[in-house]
Amino acid sequence: FHRANSEVVDRVLEVKDEDVKVERVLTAEERAELEEEAKRKAAEAALVSKEDEAAKRRALASMMGGTLEKKKRNMMDDLDREPWMDEPQDTWTPEMHKEYKDFLVKVKAHDEEREK
Repeated sequence: FHRANSEVVDRVLEVKDEDVKVERVLTAEERAELEEEAKRKAAEAALVSKEDEAAKRRALASMMGGTLEKKKRNMMDDLDREPWMDEPQDTWTPEMHKEYKDFLVKVKAHDEEREK
């Protein structure tokens, strides 16, 4: 069996904040406490904002090298000249010759791309 709020005797004498229409008068201690709480929240919000900004900068730096512009991809970064390519060609194996030809094709493609 459930009673409505108006039927409970103790609830009639209970006053809620929304029932009072007059602005509450604060003591000096309460005002100081509220001001201190507001300062603390503002400082906390500033710290969170700084941390958030730092996190955004770190993410940008790690993902895109610190810039929002798309970098032109340097194909030479993909072309690794092997140390054995500096040796005389008569000491190369057939596999080395094949790799060298592939390397030259990539270099030529890079040069054509750079001319565009």
